[in-house]
Amino acid sequence: MRGTLEIDLHDPTLTPPIRSIIENWAEVDWFAPSGITDEEGARLFREHHESARRNAAAHLAANVEVRSAIGGWGEFVTWCTRVRRPSAWDWKYSVLKPMSTAHSKALGWTANALPQASPLILRVGEAGKEVVIWRGLYPNVGELPGEPVGECASFYLGYAHSDLVGCIEWQLAENHDDLSSNPYVPLIRCYGSGFYPFCLDAATVVMFRFAADEDALPRARLVSH
Repeated sequence: MRGTLEIDLHDPTLTPPIRSIIENWAEVDWFAPSGITDEEGARLFREHHESARRNAAAHLAANVEVRSAIGGWGEFVTWCTRVRRPSAWDWKYSVLKPMSTAHSKALGWTANALPQASPLILRVGEAGKEVVIWRGLYPNVGELPGEPVGECASFYLGYAHSDLVGCIEWQLAENHDDLSSNPYVPLIRCYGSGFYPFCLDAATVVMFRFAADEDALPRARLVSH
């Protein structure tokens, strides 16, 4: 399920690195079998982990155990259910979101710094009292399988979409063309390579990928969300 863009990448307010991030995101073929090896998928996640740890060392282990898992929708639902338990360690909200907030604060950047006409945001409210809403590029996969598959797929897409927003915000705050220090870039590449990380705790991640004979879902398109 690869997305089709509904954003003008030629918009002059978009910098080359932001265009690159969005283009890579649009190339993700969601819930399709991976085209790379487990070892390469693990390398991508470790690259993300090491980059994130340079910015949030207190929340991440020095070394991460990366396990591989392969299966179909039944196994995917099982992993989604496991990481959503109330007692589960929340990788996104315990590490990534606080890390991104601290990064933007340290660089004195907010979404209000974006041009008034930026296609990335929607400004709501009266002048001086505006609320900035990220429009994002959410993968709309159309007709999903029945429950619980559809609900779990939507849950994971929402989590992944938050990584896209984090990736864009990080790069805008840095305000340069080098993507190598952005910890979200290798994470987006994980999705693009057909690997779906499930973090069980601060030092353990399962890299799930779909089996080659799993039924494909309809083509996705990217929409404002």
